[in-house]
Amino acid sequence: MKISKAKILLVDSYSLGAGFSSVLNGLGYECLHVRSSKNLPEKLQNSFIETNFSKCFCVDAQGINNILNSLEKENIQLVMAGSEPGVETADIIADYLGISYNNFSLSAARRNKYLMHESLKKANIPSMNHFCSSSLIELQKWIGTNISGKCVLKPCSGGGGQNVFICESEKEVENAYKQIIGTGNLFNQPNHEVLAQGFLSGQEYIVNSVSRNGKPYFTDIWEINKGFFEQHAVCSYADSVNVDSDVWKILTSYAESALHALGIKFGPAHCEIMMTTSGPILIECGARFEGAVDMAAIASHYETNQFLATIDACFSPEKFDALLRKPRHPNPEIMRHIYLMSHSDGLLRRNPDFQEIAQIQSFFSLTSSLCAGMKLEKTIDLFKSPGFAYLRGHPKKMKEDYELFRELESRIYNSALI
Repeated sequence: MKISKAKILLVDSYSLGAGFSSVLNGLGYECLHVRSSKNLPEKLQNSFIETNFSKCFCVDAQGINNILNSLEKENIQLVMAGSEPGVETADIIADYLGISYNNFSLSAARRNKYLMHESLKKANIPSMNHFCSSSLIELQKWIGTNISGKCVLKPCSGGGGQNVFICESEKEVENAYKQIIGTGNLFNQPNHEVLAQGFLSGQEYIVNSVSRNGKPYFTDIWEINKGFFEQHAVCSYADSVNVDSDVWKILTSYAESALHALGIKFGPAHCEIMMTTSGPILIECGARFEGAVDMAAIASHYETNQFLATIDACFSPEKFDALLRKPRHPNPEIMRHIYLMSHSDGLLRRNPDFQEIAQIQSFFSLTSSLCAGMKLEKTIDLFKSPGFAYLRGHPKKMKEDYELFRELESRIYNSALI
């Protein structure tokens, strides 16, 4: 007789979530999968590893009620979202099975950015000045009354920086509105409304965590550097933040309050926070792993990552509690997460050869799916980024190595397009 470990259900196990299913398999756990929609982008669906799952379901094909009935017969011990589009479906399933860890009544606020900031306001936590409507006239009226200077227009439930516009005039607001309303967001879900927000000035950060019983452990924090391209703010790179810095203390204190306000009590969370002159303000938060990262790079710098901390939170509570108590030690080196970026577009005639980049002294890793026959697009958001890379080394050497990286990267793309 075979006695298997508890069954784990992952919803939309794409991108980094696909890697988590491999980790669970390696630990001996049987995984089941639910696809929230068959209409998700091909880039996401191509990352799915079907062989990691003993059973697969699709909401569009089978219907959520039939899936819930089938799952009720399984010994499901844990339900998690593998990527952003699966957050609400995971909440529905966990609540139905009676194994919900996060506050189900706030599920929509963990996806819809308007409801997200309304939840922060109710908890008296500093939040965005914002307005949501399907009407261009109402949006323009609100912006004219409440915003002086730049504003941001975006989908309410988007992701990856797609269709996020920085606007300084009525004409730019109108053009942004027309590009958002009625179209599909990053996950091919229709945008019925447009979210307008005041433009936040300051330094943006990524704050990643894993929680158990409402107690978060902050695995890694990154300071983001962005450039602007055709009315879009595009991530260039993000630098590791030291655990003994003042900004680490301020961000983790604020993020913990935001997680509580959004009902995130268990599992991974990925927050984007702007440090303004008046303090930190949440941009958005996902109840999931950060996507498009190298977990090995993060662990090499911070001694852990969201995968490792989530495994402890789920299956070894005593280890997770020890993690919360363990002193953190600053790292004298800097880790730079580089978002690959192309200013050219066209059909790739050959595989890009990144070997020259690998010879850079501070090089740690590079991940890209580009190959001959694929279309290279101009990078205007994270979803159109060709991949990501990491450099690790002394802060004084980083500037020189980064500039060399970008010079080589541009040359590599142009060579592959010829």
